[in-house]
Amino acid sequence: MDEKEILSYLKELFSKIKATRSFLREKILEESQKLPENERSMVESHLGSFGTDEDSEKEIKELFDIEFTDFTEALYKKLCGGDACVHDALWCIGDEALRSINKKLSENDMNEANAALRHYVFVFEDITRLTDREVQKVLREIDTWELAQALSIASDEIQQKVFQNMSHRAAAMLKKDMELFHPCRTPDKIDAQRRIVSVIGRLADACEIRIPQVEW
Repeated sequence: MDEKEILSYLKELFSKIKATRSFLREKILEESQKLPENERSMVESHLGSFGTDEDSEKEIKELFDIEFTDFTEALYKKLCGGDACVHDALWCIGDEALRSINKKLSENDMNEANAALRHYVFVFEDITRLTDREVQKVLREIDTWELAQALSIASDEIQQKVFQNMSHRAAAMLKKDMELFHPCRTPDKIDAQRRIVSVIGRLADACEIRIPQVEW
C-alpha cells in the first residue's frame, strides 16, 4: 500500500468505528428504557463516553499506536466486543435486548460489529446449550451461594438445566437458597452471572468444555 491508500483506509476505518459505536450506544440506551430506573442508571454509567465525539477522538489517537498489520483485529475489538464498558452495559440490558441489538446491526449492514458481538459475548442463558457433562464440570467450579443469586433471575429453562445436573439433595438445597433472593435484577445478581460465565470461559480456554456458537 502506498501512503495515499493507507490514509484512505484509515479514514474509512475511523468513520466505520465512529458510526458503529455511536449506533451501538443509541441502541443500548434505547433498550435500557425498558428497564427500571436503577438499572437504566447502571447502563449509562457503564457506557460512559462510549460512542460520543469524545470517545471517537480517543479511539483515533489509540489506533495511531497500533501496528498497521493489526488493524483488522483492532477493528473487531474497538467496534464493541473488546470494550469492557459496552460489554458490561450489554450484560445489564439482558439477553433479549442483546439479540434485538444484533438484529438491528444486521439490518443496518454493520457486519463487523455483528461479528464482534457474536465473538465476544456469551450470555448466561447460553448455558442451556452446554452438554450435561459440561454443565456438571462448571458446577464443580462455582460457589453454591453465587449460583443461587445467578439463578434467581434466570429463566425456568436454565434453572432446570442446572437442577437436572445436580443430586436431588443438592438441587433441593439450591432451591431453598434461591428463595432468599427477590426475583428482580440487581447489580449483585448480574455480577454473579458474569462471574459464572467467566468460569465457563476459563474452562473453555483449558479445553475442558466447548463453548457453542452463539445463536441469534
